[in-house]
Amino acid sequence: MRYEDPEHFFEILSKALAKRIAEEIGLANFISERLQFEGWLKVVLVSELVNFLGRPVFVEHEIDSKERIDVVIPGLYALELKVITTNYVAQCVSTKNKDITNQIQNLISDLRKLSDLKEQSSKEQPIILGLSFPIPSTSYSKCSYSKWQRHVARVLLESKRYFPHIRYRDYRVNLPCSNRNSVPGVIFTFYDYDDDSNKQRNSY
Repeated sequence: MRYEDPEHFFEILSKALAKRIAEEIGLANFISERLQFEGWLKVVLVSELVNFLGRPVFVEHEIDSKERIDVVIPGLYALELKVITTNYVAQCVSTKNKDITNQIQNLISDLRKLSDLKEQSSKEQPIILGLSFPIPSTSYSKCSYSKWQRHVARVLLESKRYFPHIRYRDYRVNLPCSNRNSVPGVIFTFYDYDDDSNKQRNSY
């Protein structure tokens, strides 16, 4: 596996994260109450990275004494993590007024922050890695799905300036209120990939 290729990196990492999300029983309590769990995500992410990379991983690490990044793999990636909780209706999930617009703006701000690292020719390739839930479907609510797509379109429009590539993986979390219902979510990543500059980045 070429970990220096962000697309391959995301494939193996998102698969591992989706598995951990499905297996974590306690996570259902957070999801049913629409609570963020970025701290849990950070712990699990570092555990998985150390497991399949076999190299040091730093948390809340400063790069070039300017920006503090959530997770840094020296010489490879600088990852900023995001958890976006939506206000779309989902079975077994409490109804709460979540400000999606503000969360989307924070995501865009992180995209801009990491773009500065890219311009500084940092040894680490900046990546946004996050997840969002619950995600509406057309079969459940066409109106909610349409609203979600407008948010996605806004992020994609902004991200093209900084990180033109996006990948995602769907996941589902079973909640204890029903054996047949599960909450849909998505794991996503934004990155920029230039093979020539990436070879220089990893030739240290």
